[in-house]
Amino acid sequence: MPGGLEPALIPERVMVCMSSAEDAPRVLRTGARIAGRLGARWYAVYVETPQEAPGRIEPDDRDALARNIALAESLGATVVRVTADRPADGLIAFASAKASPTSSSGSRRVHASRSCGRDRH
Repeated sequence: MPGGLEPALIPERVMVCMSSAEDAPRVLRTGARIAGRLGARWYAVYVETPQEAPGRIEPDDRDALARNIALAESLGATVVRVTADRPADGLIAFASAKASPTSSSGSRRVHASRSCGRDRH
């Protein structure tokens, strides 16, 4: 390269939004594949909203979330629980803190707050 400068190597990190939704396993597996292809560390982020606090979350949702957490861990994710009023706010805060250049939140046609958690406002 001219001037002897070489591009800096920036480690890739992948953030995957996780919830109790039935499509979460597909999103987690996709995130694991992307991270594997990039040779990247990846995070499965669950945003706990006030409606999903431990004493308020529906039993079926709690059980589905526990299964999804176990799946994410088995796929090699670092599982992170963030507390925020809205899923999007929690994801933005986490991504800003980790400076994650790659994220996955489900279908591109679905807004992150719908695929990651339930906005019940």
